[in-house]
Amino acid sequence: MAGRSRVATKASGSVEPGADPGQVTNRASDLSLRPGSASTSLAPPSPTVVSFVVTAKGNADTIGVCLDSLLNLIDLEAAELVVVVAPSADDTLGKVKSFIESEGKAFRKAVVREDPGGSLSYARRLGASISAGDIVVFLDGDMALTNGFYRTLLSKMEGKDLIAPAVEVVSLDEATQAFKAFLKVFDSVSSGVGEGGVVPQVRAYSAKALERMGGYPLLSRFFAEDRLATAYGLLLGLKYSYEPSVRLLKLDSPTYLRYLSKHYRYGRGIHTDLTPAGRVLLRNYLLLRRFAYIDLPLPVATTLYLAKRLREDQGPAPLSKVMVIKWLLDFGMLVGEVAGSVSRWGSRGKPAP
Repeated sequence: MAGRSRVATKASGSVEPGADPGQVTNRASDLSLRPGSASTSLAPPSPTVVSFVVTAKGNADTIGVCLDSLLNLIDLEAAELVVVVAPSADDTLGKVKSFIESEGKAFRKAVVREDPGGSLSYARRLGASISAGDIVVFLDGDMALTNGFYRTLLSKMEGKDLIAPAVEVVSLDEATQAFKAFLKVFDSVSSGVGEGGVVPQVRAYSAKALERMGGYPLLSRFFAEDRLATAYGLLLGLKYSYEPSVRLLKLDSPTYLRYLSKHYRYGRGIHTDLTPAGRVLLRNYLLLRRFAYIDLPLPVATTLYLAKRLREDQGPAPLSKVMVIKWLLDFGMLVGEVAGSVSRWGSRGKPAP
């Protein structure tokens, strides 16, 4: 990448004797000017430090793209990288360690941590607790930054606590192209709802906002953790803004079957992942999700609505393809909810281990 050659000219980093080999700390920012130096009175203001917390599990195919995209940042010396890796069957952890060994010295701090993998919310909470940035951005191992993300984020974050970026799915096949069009419509509509569990989800938090929230909230294991954190932040009265100009890329696995499988897991998670408090926070979102099931047998209302929105937004996929992906998402969620409900209620009669 072009970013790699530029990164090589950055201030060199060092690994202290006995330090964690998974951590590289840039010491250039620790150098202090000596008394009497002509530059002491012209010292620039401290830069805004942005911490990127990347959570990864089974992302060997995409984690390289995710981490490489960070090299496009304007000032890597004012950026932290914290990667939390859950146990994976592939070489996700090896690829993360290799990246940090080769590129970590360009960052203010670069660390990798392993977690048990029992909760995505816990992994993010762990990553946030390690970071020391003024702004904390949470990424998944299948996401990537767009050019200009860093500069735009800094400008939009002024006076805000929470920023929800636009997430654009990379078109890899017919299914991802259809989901990209559907997601664009959904975000456009939900941004005007004003309900914490429905609005576009926050990915960037001020450090003060996370402190007020008591860290990243543990309200779910895997299902809707972004929605829950967003809803909780809004409940506390934090300043939220949806900013379409702050863009992230999403590298979804192609094929309709993968979307069906993923949303089946989401449906199960409603019953197996959510805490009681999380269920209360998402009550309106869950009501809307279940209302969508009514449209499954004959999706007339959805067809008319999507046709109108796609015509307004000039969507990249034909209506028929978007209808297919919408139907699969709802069907997968419904079947998953039924399976999760059976599992949840069945486990209530079993004695505790």
